[in-house]
Amino acid sequence: MATPTPTRRVSLRLESDGLLKPMPAESLAALLAGLRLRDDVPVLLYAAAASVLAAVYDAAEDHH
Repeated sequence: MATPTPTRRVSLRLESDGLLKPMPAESLAALLAGLRLRDDVPVLLYAAAASVLAAVYDAAEDHH
């Protein structure tokens, strides 16, 4: 007997003035661009952040 596939819910939100709002794709891009432009962020850390954010974004898109 197969077990049902668990449902995943993923959301990425920004808090501003105590209000939680969904994070648009443009904000993710800006966050990654900001990391990439910093001299003190190693390339490997940037790549890891990009990978994690892409996975979270993809998972959130699957549920919309």
